[in-house]
Amino acid sequence: MTTDKKKLILETASQLFLSYGIQHLTMDDIANDCGISKKTIYKHFQNKSDLILQIIEIKITTFSENLSELNSVSENAVNELYCFFNIINDLVRSFSPTVLKDLRKFHLTFYLKYEQLKTDIILPFLIANIKKGIQENLYKSDLNIEETTHSILNILNVWFKEDFIADKASFKSLEFLQNILLHRLITLKGLKKLSKVTQN
Repeated sequence: MTTDKKKLILETASQLFLSYGIQHLTMDDIANDCGISKKTIYKHFQNKSDLILQIIEIKITTFSENLSELNSVSENAVNELYCFFNIINDLVRSFSPTVLKDLRKFHLTFYLKYEQLKTDIILPFLIANIKKGIQENLYKSDLNIEETTHSILNILNVWFKEDFIADKASFKSLEFLQNILLHRLITLKGLKKLSKVTQN
């Protein structure tokens, strides 16, 4: 069970890491922001790497739970995929360019956990979504599922590049690309569902 103190440390450190990056942020910085001693932090975490790892695992678990919830509450595949892109968009906007650069350069093991997220969680979700959309006659029946999922993953790869996050204007370009992809997937029936979703 996560104690209130540990929860405070995790939430504060997560916000600091996402805002300012990892490499130059110290345990002293985190302790000061939490209003506690550094000794208290070490009661709950072995070191900075342990703290980073637990933050990443929480984020991955939360993301996975959000996708599971999407699957159960979405009216149809179009609604589900549209909401999926919104979840990704919100996640990326919460990062600073520095944090991804730090993970890739100094904490490769942790960065690979995010890479693993795509193959273990996102890819199965996308495959199930496309199959569902075809069954509902909302996606085109001649879709190549493998090619389509890789196209979406390629878009996500762009989304998670630090240069992209640094340029806020890029989000508009990616939104345009996302809409092109959605229109490539959907049938006329699916287009009506998409119009309904985007108007809400």
